[in-house]
Formats: sequence, structure tokens, C-alpha cells
Amino acid sequence: MSFTFKWPRFSDQFHADAIQMLESALNKGNKPPVIADKIEVVELEMGTQPPELEIRDIGELTMDQFRGIFRLTYSGDAHIVLRTKVQVRLVDLSPYARSVSERHTGQSLEPQTA
Repeated sequence: MSFTFKWPRFSDQFHADAIQMLESALNKGNKPPVIADKIEVVELEMGTQPPELEIRDIGELTMDQFRGIFRLTYSGDAHIVLRTKVQVRLVDLSPYARSVSERHTGQSLEPQTA
């Protein structure tokens, strides 16, 4: 069994609520040490094409509860843009990285002595 979704143009209120929920979920718990700030949702676009939802198995079905196995497939044009700050520490540059940097900047990465 599968469903066909009507995929409307979502309201501004929907986008605001979805952004708030996403930011809350993305900032909950521990983040990797390279993430140095909160994660912000800069842009959320739901796209113009709906997802495909297939019911694979229906387990328990009562008036108050529904349990099943679903398959959700999406191949549309929705997208999300996130922003955060990262902390990067360069420990050592290989000879290859040094030569590439010098070629592009014209400056040596070797320490300068007076």
C-alpha cells in the first residue's frame, strides 16, 4: 500500500516552526569538538515534489495506536542550509601542502628568522 501526498506551498508559520524544531534537535546533546558554536538553520525549502511513502508492514492497529514499518523515499528538490562555526587546528603541513600553498600565495609557510 502506498500514499499520494498533496505537496502544498508551505506557510511561513510552518517554516518557522520547522526551523525551531530542527535547530533544537541539531543543538541537543554533545557535538563533535570541531563544532564551536550552535548550529543555525539559515534556509529551509520543502521543494515542489512530495516524498513517496510505502507501508511495508502493519503491526498493531488500535483506535489510539498505529505501529508499522514504512519506507520513505525522496528524490525531489528540497534543501536545507545550515550555519555554524568550526574550530580547526593545523598541526603539521606535509611538504606537498607547503608547496601548493606557496604556489598559490607566493609566501613560504616556513618560520621566518631575523
